Amino acid sequence: MRRASGARARSKRKADFNCFEVNSAAYKFYKAGDYKNAAKILLSNKSHIAKLGKMDEGAAYAYWLLGISLFMCEKFAACEPYLLQAGRIYDDLKKSEVLNCMWWRAMSLQARNQFKRAARVLNKAIEWTEANAFTDSEWPQRMHAQVGYCYWKTKDFDAAFDAFEKSVRQSKNVPLAAVSGLVEKLMHLLSVEAKDPSHKKMLRRLLRRANKNVSHLLNQTVFPETRKEVVSEKHFGAMISDPYRWLEEVHADEVKQWIAVQNRYSNSYLEAIPGRGEVLKRVHKMFSAKTLKVIYKVGPYYFSSDKPATKLFRSERPGQFSQLVLSSEDWSKNCRLGNSFVSRDGKYIAYFVMTNGSDWQTIYVKNMDTGKRVRGVIKNVHARMLTWDKNSTGFYYAAFDRGDDRCQIRYHKLHTSQAEDKVIYKFDEPDVYASISIIGNHKYLMVTTYGTKKTRHSIFLIKIQNVRSRRLNVLKEQSKGFYFIGQKDDRVFFITDKNAPLFRIVSLSIREVEESAKSNRLPRFRQALEEQPHLLKRAFKWGEYLVCVYATDECEIIQRWNTVKNTKLAAIKLPVGTSVNEIYYMDYPNIRMLVEGYTIPTTTYELNFETGKFTTKSAYQSMLDTSQFVTEKLYARSRDGSRIPFFVRYKKGLKLNGANPTIMTGYGGFDRDVDPSCDNYDLVWMDLGGVCVEAILRGDAGLGADWRKAGTRESKQHTFDDFIAVAQALIRRKYTRPDRLGISGFSNGGLLTGAALTQRPDLFGAVEIGCGLLDMLRFHKFGTERHFELEYGTASTKKFFEILRAYSPLHNLRKRKYPAVLINTGSHDDRVSPAHSYKFAATLQELQQSDAPVLLNVEMNAGHGFHAQSYLGINRLSFFGYQLGLIPKALL
Repeated sequence: MRRASGARARSKRKADFNCFEVNSAAYKFYKAGDYKNAAKILLSNKSHIAKLGKMDEGAAYAYWLLGISLFMCEKFAACEPYLLQAGRIYDDLKKSEVLNCMWWRAMSLQARNQFKRAARVLNKAIEWTEANAFTDSEWPQRMHAQVGYCYWKTKDFDAAFDAFEKSVRQSKNVPLAAVSGLVEKLMHLLSVEAKDPSHKKMLRRLLRRANKNVSHLLNQTVFPETRKEVVSEKHFGAMISDPYRWLEEVHADEVKQWIAVQNRYSNSYLEAIPGRGEVLKRVHKMFSAKTLKVIYKVGPYYFSSDKPATKLFRSERPGQFSQLVLSSEDWSKNCRLGNSFVSRDGKYIAYFVMTNGSDWQTIYVKNMDTGKRVRGVIKNVHARMLTWDKNSTGFYYAAFDRGDDRCQIRYHKLHTSQAEDKVIYKFDEPDVYASISIIGNHKYLMVTTYGTKKTRHSIFLIKIQNVRSRRLNVLKEQSKGFYFIGQKDDRVFFITDKNAPLFRIVSLSIREVEESAKSNRLPRFRQALEEQPHLLKRAFKWGEYLVCVYATDECEIIQRWNTVKNTKLAAIKLPVGTSVNEIYYMDYPNIRMLVEGYTIPTTTYELNFETGKFTTKSAYQSMLDTSQFVTEKLYARSRDGSRIPFFVRYKKGLKLNGANPTIMTGYGGFDRDVDPSCDNYDLVWMDLGGVCVEAILRGDAGLGADWRKAGTRESKQHTFDDFIAVAQALIRRKYTRPDRLGISGFSNGGLLTGAALTQRPDLFGAVEIGCGLLDMLRFHKFGTERHFELEYGTASTKKFFEILRAYSPLHNLRKRKYPAVLINTGSHDDRVSPAHSYKFAATLQELQQSDAPVLLNVEMNAGHGFHAQSYLGINRLSFFGYQLGLIPKALL
């Protein structure tokens, strides 16, 4: 009886074990990238799995999944027995999954440098496909490529080339990814390992044939289908068809399914581009460089910020930074640190965190003495800056709440909840943005505003000790801007373009503001520095000194002024193509400046106000010798005769033969400062032999207020004309030709490249559109995009309907040949709706008459700023490199 009872118990335990449930639980961890827990589940059930028998498919899958999970954990020796066991079961069952097991077993052997054993395993796999009349050619093609690599590593070159030859022959009818894997192997051997000239010659021959097969397969790809609806509306007598309007429901299940299909298509194409692996290696090498330390002072403490990484350190001395205050590594992948503000006593730091790239942010406060977060989190606000009070017990901030388009100025006291924040001022009108500063010995809160529906700048003061008192008006609403730059005693200083298109500096007496308020009149601004012959880009007021940064035709200059003595001091001339990007306080009279150029990495300089001494403190050490690159400033003539500046960068020795692969970028809107940037991706492109170009267009802030206005609203077409003129100038000067010229733009720059594509598709070989505004007849209906009325106007009036329709990229697509197009967007972009990109991609895929691809890449759970910038940068280089003929040619 006892024996029978034990048998029943064992039978019950076996019945209780459900292999399917165990495998499913392990696979969930595996799919999420948690290979350690996947292996842990399967190892804890190993004895039960073993009892299932040698012909159980569930056991085979469990062994395979365990082997793969251990491999991903880099347990290369431990994984092999399980892959071997899984392969035996699948072999007995005559299942093709045996090939997968043998493949990964070979990979585990290679990881341990056992190339001869790996080759034997792979050859057995090839024999299995032949013995079982296996019709799928992908596995044999991949196996032969890997066998060739193993033979190469054992220096059996004849056998290696024989295997590679077989792989190339079989690569005509296999998936793109398989051929791309072969190309990457051959390219790696050619660029890194091959020494014998005859071997290099053979590898080049194989590569040319493999690349030809890749091109054939890429050109055969078929666009995903998109459902159409009958949607048509009449606007001012014109019928507008909108068959893909259903894609505006960006979070609907059907749209999500459509995105998944589009992403699979674009990813398969981009990841199959020959040479992508080598590009990836070069990019990763560039980002392995040491970060730049940027040092500044707040209160009694010095702070050191790592760039480009987001890490902030604090110290009582400028050379000893051991206390880590903030790090981007403390946040999950879908979160990103925004602006941060240190309290006046240097004890607290308030910082913004955005989730999924959204403009709606959360404000946290950290006590840097204790390292702990302070109670009272401010959630779901649309805000960008704040200013601490005199005693560092709280701060003021201007923000919008969700569902409320009227800005509020609030005061948040530390250790209190968001609900307890005190409303200092609430605007009656919607869509008014405000920046705030504390002036007058902490007596007043100065509010500077600008609107989005019409041009309106205003300034007023609020008494901090009596916020209920009426506001003291300084400047009534007007079209000219006033930008606060600092204060000295009773006077506050502003940059303004009033009566000065290139900007001047004015000042205002706080005492006069108080006196004027008593008689209900506005105070008078006094000129502190008259308009100069060049554009005033930045100014900095500290003590009796004024530091100005001017943009000349040749370069930027740093000019000092003594406002007490009213004297102009010696100027500092920066190299061509460089700019002052940021300015930081240090110990008076010293400030730190970040200077960066297109081919000059970010460098920190210290400027002494009194002596004018300008010394280098630190510099970002690029992984490339940037002295091998050249920057030129050139000019093009736009359609109306305007002179358009642009910067060209390339490696020394470039031949002006009209055949250089070139990427041209631009923005042209929203008064954006076009500051040079020594971008790692651009450096990789130039190192491969490509050319980079940045155009300074009307609509940018580059040449003053009139220049900016000439690229907005009724004059927006000027921006596109300027961009096209630069492209034509590059071709005329023999830098490139149309099939070697690519254009790239982001946000308003996406509108730019979209318009250039539809107006001159013959002028470009490849186009990238990032988060672009592409449906200009409906953009104002998409959430916060109504704020762009000041830049573009809206189609709600006949005048602007006709203007916008004339250049709206979506409404100017036709059935014709277009170049290759890569469209990038974020699924949670709440600044420029991804619906623009969705509708444009669907329409262009429908109308495209050439073999060139139209790729839509949607980064999930990302906003306007994107998360995976590295992935996007590699996509960009691979896409342009392949379409413009730079890759893989430059890597061979």
